[in-house]
Amino acid sequence: MIDVINSTIEDVRSLSTWLNKSGDYEDYPSDVEGMIKRLSEVFDLKLSYHFHADSARISSSLKQNIHYILEELLLNTHKYSYANNVAITISDEEEHLYVEYKENGKGYLENLVSEGNGTRSIHNRIQLFGGEMQTILPSTQTENMFVRVITFPI
Repeated sequence: MIDVINSTIEDVRSLSTWLNKSGDYEDYPSDVEGMIKRLSEVFDLKLSYHFHADSARISSSLKQNIHYILEELLLNTHKYSYANNVAITISDEEEHLYVEYKENGKGYLENLVSEGNGTRSIHNRIQLFGGEMQTILPSTQTENMFVRVITFPI
């Protein structure tokens, strides 16, 4: 129990340091990777993470919100879908930024899970930046990859 408390305190300190940074977040891909790796260890998830975007094209406030969205998605995956593999890819193409989130659990559909603070926060953050989220369900019963693609204009 003490280890969990100490880990949580360290995560809050790291987040506070990250939020108080100034500048253009040159190390943003590493910051996101560190956060999702820590959470994947806590939730016992195998993680794949790829960042294929020009970080300079992403505003500081959008970077922060993507960070929070990924935290909430990982927490919801842990709480509702019981996945053991998660793949996150952030990429840009022309005037859009894409956040692709795949997980191999039983999935959770926003319209079937009562909307709690986390799900509401995800939707509000996406709307705040003019983004959209598409959920792609597995095409067969044997395929169990649930995919969420979040698109933001940049």
